[in-house]
Amino acid sequence: MKIKEINVDERVAMSFLKNNPRNRPLSKSRSLKYAKQMTEGNWQQNGESIIIGWDGSILDGQHRLEGVVLAKTSIKLLFVFGVDPATFPTIDTGTGRSGADTLAIYGVDPFIAKSLSAAIKKDILMSYTGGINNPPSKDAKTTPRAILSAHRNNKKYLETAKYINSFGRKNLPLSASNLIFLAYRFFEIDKDFSKPWMDGFISGAGLEDKDLRLWLRNFFWRQINSTSKRPMSHKVGFVCHAWNVNRSGRTISTESNLYRNDINPYKYIVLPTDLKNNTER
Repeated sequence: MKIKEINVDERVAMSFLKNNPRNRPLSKSRSLKYAKQMTEGNWQQNGESIIIGWDGSILDGQHRLEGVVLAKTSIKLLFVFGVDPATFPTIDTGTGRSGADTLAIYGVDPFIAKSLSAAIKKDILMSYTGGINNPPSKDAKTTPRAILSAHRNNKKYLETAKYINSFGRKNLPLSASNLIFLAYRFFEIDKDFSKPWMDGFISGAGLEDKDLRLWLRNFFWRQINSTSKRPMSHKVGFVCHAWNVNRSGRTISTESNLYRNDINPYKYIVLPTDLKNNTER
């Protein structure tokens, strides 16, 4: 490793940012905060360094460099070069570095890193507790490092995120993270059935009046302006319920029966068991 103090102006800062092979989502408010301190002469060099990986990646200090660009000024910054990029999850953990930051710096598109991280976290909790309404288990590790490890060990997470992302972000019936979580779980159990089922649910294309997926989509849209909103865990549960019913070859005659709170549909997507004998009606 090499340590060096550099006088950083807008041009130098931009060169580091442009050459960064692992950009991660930036907090505009944090960059603006730093820029304000710099332009007002309140920035102080306190020994914290800009950490650059051996591959050119900015492991720590991206917001400070962006602050220089926004401030259009010149300040002295301490740099450490040649750090192993694999150490990123351990750097500056006190600032609340997120799972999305970690995924992005390891090559995940920043546009989907946040939703993918949230989906993996939900899946980890489900794996240990059997339901996202249950208290998190002390064994369920959802740190950025754990999320990165899960992503690296299971390529299907990213494949599912890309599938959900292919629909765009407008008019989705649920958040992208919840759709990634549901699609991943459903595909693990029965992809032949679940892929076209999710296609219809997400896009709304070709759904008939009595289709449970259309009922769900309309219900979720009504919830946007409702004064009595259902929690997201209930909405995820309603999707699981509809999927369980359709996969078993059954149906529901009355829409209100789809939105029951006395069932635990989550238990049917924890393990790839035979649902035909266990479907909620």
